[in-house]
Amino acid sequence: MPAERTVMRQVREVLRLKFVGGVPIRAIARRIGIAASTVRATINRFQAAGLSWPLPADMTDAVLEAMLYADAGGKQGYRRQIEPDWSNIHRELKRKHVTLSLLWHEYIERNPQGYRYSRFCELYRSWEGRLSLTMRQTHVGGDKLFVDYAGDTVPVVIDRLTGETREAQIFVAVMGASNFTYVEATWTQGLADWIGAHTRAFAAIGGVPCLVVPDNAKVAIIKACLYEPQVNRTYAEMAAHYGTAVLPTRPRRPRDKAKVETAVLIIERWILARLRHQRFYSLAELNAAIGELLKRLNDERVIRRLGRTRRQLLEELDWPAIKPLPSEPYVFAEWRVRRVGIDYHVEVERHFYSVPFRFAPPSQYPRRPLLPLGDQPCLPIQPSTCFINSASRAWPKPSARSKHPRKPQRSLIPNGSLCCSIRRSVIAATGACLHACAMRGCAIKPQSRISTTAPRAVSIALYSKNSPQVTGSMCMRI
Repeated sequence: MPAERTVMRQVREVLRLKFVGGVPIRAIARRIGIAASTVRATINRFQAAGLSWPLPADMTDAVLEAMLYADAGGKQGYRRQIEPDWSNIHRELKRKHVTLSLLWHEYIERNPQGYRYSRFCELYRSWEGRLSLTMRQTHVGGDKLFVDYAGDTVPVVIDRLTGETREAQIFVAVMGASNFTYVEATWTQGLADWIGAHTRAFAAIGGVPCLVVPDNAKVAIIKACLYEPQVNRTYAEMAAHYGTAVLPTRPRRPRDKAKVETAVLIIERWILARLRHQRFYSLAELNAAIGELLKRLNDERVIRRLGRTRRQLLEELDWPAIKPLPSEPYVFAEWRVRRVGIDYHVEVERHFYSVPFRFAPPSQYPRRPLLPLGDQPCLPIQPSTCFINSASRAWPKPSARSKHPRKPQRSLIPNGSLCCSIRRSVIAATGACLHACAMRGCAIKPQSRISTTAPRAVSIALYSKNSPQVTGSMCMRI
């Protein structure tokens, strides 16, 4: 490491004691408090520069220093070259597949007498060490988008008469390479607001990064795990729609997303602190105020030591590597587990939707002979025709006192022969038996029995005409 130069005040004192007082070199070193070799080197530089004592009255310290150290760095084996633009090299290293060796080869082609590779790397590491001290993470352009919610909230007046307020949550997303930041206020941190904020963040960036890095919040990660985290199904579907992937941080490791943690701190100081004296009466008004300050942060504020704004870095580093947006944005939808009823319908928010009948649960009633048949054969038959509209509109849930069925259903109507047909009637009368039935309890039932049922809830048994118990009759158990 090169030694520090002697200040010009001490240099003038050395020259005065030497040429005016004739003081020996060692005595000058003791009086001024510097090494004797430094005193000797200063006198030699003074004589080599062709100067004489007394110095001109108009010679400043800067001019004197330039004349004394004009040949600095001219020692054998020491190269003094114009240093490369380290900030540009730092930006280039964030591009995909770019290494320091490749940048040195490009540098040496432009400057054949420049620094050798070892000295080039040493000078770059020294310049990089003067950046802000953080956990070093190499971020490639278009690689990762870090997302999180800020800890601070902003109050929004929701009732002007009473002055009641509601806290708005602040969503923050930042690109890893360019530090381009997106901020949005939402009412909650729920799944709907979480997904909507992501879609608008992708639109603001102008593309989709390769990875999205959230923390292990329940809205994003159902089960946190170091090896196989379980991502929320809707969140994973949104990522698949945009062609990206979700890579959550390790549990209890906030430094894995240090980029967004720093962005949250900047947002709290740069945006939220400036809005502390303003009063907002709607979420749209708050987002409009945030958007104005966010534009200044991304487009006007220059990042120190890099000499570029966040918008410029986004265009230079991220845009060439990010994926294009899909033709249509993702439409939010929730996944719910519902049980299919025996009427092949499911209930969602007090509305009923029909589904294909094959998803209905199997019948809980086993088929068995309804009459003592003896040696006569029994032919069990089930309806073979079952047309179900899987895209029918929802039927509202009826009240408990309603006399109408929940939906139009189809009944099995005997047609006078040994078969059954499905009619499109809402309610149909089915006679218990066409003739007297030998089944226990069947003969006492009225002939005008009314029944409504779904196709899968019916078992039918037809018997031969030669049966000694029943001749030419049919029984149907609902």
